[in-house]
Amino acid sequence: MIVYVYLSLPYNRWLMQKTLQYLILSILIFTLFECNSRYSDPSIILDQAEKIIDIHPDSTLYLLRLISNPNILDKKNYNKYYLLEIAAKDKCFYDISSDSIICYVKDYYIKNKDYKNAPLALFYCGRIQQENDNLKDALRFFLAAEEYAEHIMNDKLKGLIHSNKSLLYGSQYLNDKALQSARLANFYYKRSNSTKDEINSLMLIGNCHIYSNEIDSALYYYKMGIELADFKGYSQQKGRIMQNLSVIYRGLEMYSEAKQLLTEAINIVGEIDKPKIYISFANIYKSENKLDSALIYAEQSLNSDDLVSKRSSYLILADIKEKQDKFSEALEYYKKYNQHVTMIFDEEQSNAIRELSERYDFVSLISEKNKLIIEKQKILLISLLLIMVSCLISFLFYRKSLINKKIISEAEEKIENLITMANDYVKEEKTFKNILLHHFDILKKVAFIEQYISEDDKKKGERIIKKFNEVVYGKSSLNWEMLFETMNKLRNGFYEKIKSKYPELDESEYRICCLSCENFTSSEIAIIMNLSINTINKKKSIARKKIGVSPYGDLYTFFCSK
Repeated sequence: MIVYVYLSLPYNRWLMQKTLQYLILSILIFTLFECNSRYSDPSIILDQAEKIIDIHPDSTLYLLRLISNPNILDKKNYNKYYLLEIAAKDKCFYDISSDSIICYVKDYYIKNKDYKNAPLALFYCGRIQQENDNLKDALRFFLAAEEYAEHIMNDKLKGLIHSNKSLLYGSQYLNDKALQSARLANFYYKRSNSTKDEINSLMLIGNCHIYSNEIDSALYYYKMGIELADFKGYSQQKGRIMQNLSVIYRGLEMYSEAKQLLTEAINIVGEIDKPKIYISFANIYKSENKLDSALIYAEQSLNSDDLVSKRSSYLILADIKEKQDKFSEALEYYKKYNQHVTMIFDEEQSNAIRELSERYDFVSLISEKNKLIIEKQKILLISLLLIMVSCLISFLFYRKSLINKKIISEAEEKIENLITMANDYVKEEKTFKNILLHHFDILKKVAFIEQYISEDDKKKGERIIKKFNEVVYGKSSLNWEMLFETMNKLRNGFYEKIKSKYPELDESEYRICCLSCENFTSSEIAIIMNLSINTINKKKSIARKKIGVSPYGDLYTFFCSK
């Protein structure tokens, strides 16, 4: 009961409302701080900004400002940031005429064949050109955006492209094309269930009919837009259509109808649109030559922070004072009008400088990134070269190790074979083999080997082979002419017949064939001829092929059969 009485009192009710407002504000501030800590990751901020951009573009700009230095973002997030920023600024009716950084963003998305973002980036390139009155380039970008948009199911974007094409055609008095694009925009907006945009497109169609002086058609579409806005409860859109309708009525000198529409509109629009309605009122009263009333509304329109609205207001005030023959006051208003023209120009120049600075920072950032990439590539290349050199050195050492093992193995095999040959040598037997071994000083050489080649030498491939060569081949050489003469005598000219019958055999192949016929093994022949076993086997194969012996066929049997 006490609570009820307390709330029923006007003051206490007001106090409770204020308390609730402060409580809500405190919760909001706390939430923002929480969001700030939560959104430390730029990717999360950008994702959230992208979700709310169509409904709350001003909140999107706030979220983007949480990223203090977008220039340090990676390429993907950097381009997404600036695309979202220019889209949000355009939706909030901010000046985007100097935001040419979108051109770099556009190139990025086209290069990466990003069909979701490329048409949007192309569209905003067109918007910038449109804002700068470069209508030919603007149309070129809009057409490119339209072509890219065909790859995706984004009817809202298609509607946006066509509505801006309509504005562009209308500014060039191409009324038929403007109307066609406006109708297409309405079609796509309706299909995307974007009612606010659909209302705007109806107003755009109405404007096109105005340009063609088709007043009845214009009124039809304006009223259709008002009805749809009224049905959906979109007071802002309804108020703006009413302002357009008032302009038509003013042109038709239907001043009371125009004022009635503006009176209704001023009660439903936001504060940002009210100065424009006051200016419309001032123009109507000026057209009626009711200068005092026009003056009141023109002065009311000055209660705005918008430089463009103030500029229009001062021009109307100067015109009114001039009609009242108050030339000195009119001159003052003209001065203020010129001051605001200059201020607007300076602001545009400031934005251009800011944009140029951002563009320079972007180019500098790209340059720095390229330098870092080049440095990384250099480091990577040097690292790869070092790895390749290390691998090559390791391979060479490994190869040398294998060769060394092979040398040791071959030397040990030759020593064993030499000792075996020495053990088989019988000085008294007058065979060719014993004669050759006698000439080869087989016993003496084996003795030298056992004396000079220690166990340590056998572990070192180069040393063992060096000493082996010194002992076996360094002190004397075989007299092959004398040996073959002995062979022929023992074999009754057998080897001389072989030499004359098979001239295609070279000297080394011929000797190998002769030694093989005397039952020398490949290992023994390798020792006598100072060649590797592998080389002896290869030369044997070549000799067999030249004279027509089957592989692994017995040479002595073959020669005897011929």
